[in-house]
Amino acid sequence: MVVASPAVAAATHSTRVDMDAFPSGTVIYKTSVSIEGQVVYIAADGHQHAVEGTVALKRRYLGTTTWRTLGTDRMSGFLPAFDFTVAATRNAQYKVSYAGSATYGPSSSSVVVKVARKVSATGKEPRPNVFFLSGGVTPSYARKTVALLRKKCRTCAWKIYARQATAATSRYRFRLPVPSRGTHYFKVKVPPSVSFVASYSSTWTITRIL
Repeated sequence: MVVASPAVAAATHSTRVDMDAFPSGTVIYKTSVSIEGQVVYIAADGHQHAVEGTVALKRRYLGTTTWRTLGTDRMSGFLPAFDFTVAATRNAQYKVSYAGSATYGPSSSSVVVKVARKVSATGKEPRPNVFFLSGGVTPSYARKTVALLRKKCRTCAWKIYARQATAATSRYRFRLPVPSRGTHYFKVKVPPSVSFVASYSSTWTITRIL
């Protein structure tokens, strides 16, 4: 973070929007994401300063061309900065724009936030040596294909063991194979789309003891 700009003559200075999204990387559906940063310029002495003023936040869902304005924020004080909070509901690009002034030129920058679906999973053994992994997908994922992944050791590669379509309630239920020896690992995968990245449940294990 840099301090507010000093008094400057009426010449126009080029600006730059420095911004980041937190948490970084892929987030789970409905996670609160902070988009924060500053509008800065380089003074004649080579030092970087932050600009006071107002910025606007816009969002474009990936796969679409329409930008929607979500709000504005006023940057002021000793450390002028903006800070927006959004709920991540699908893959989207967020753009922060500064309109400029008589002294400072306009600028904008953007960041893409990737979103994974929520995939719940619960393992059950309704009777001896019979195991099921069941759960649901959020948001709605009715009558669409999910895959059960399995690997036969901790360092083995995941492979698709079975596929099925979810119910009208977006729920699934897989019967798990019992390993002949050792520990097998299982999780459910929802394939990626324009709106969401590939999404996974937590990992469950079955261990052959005898």
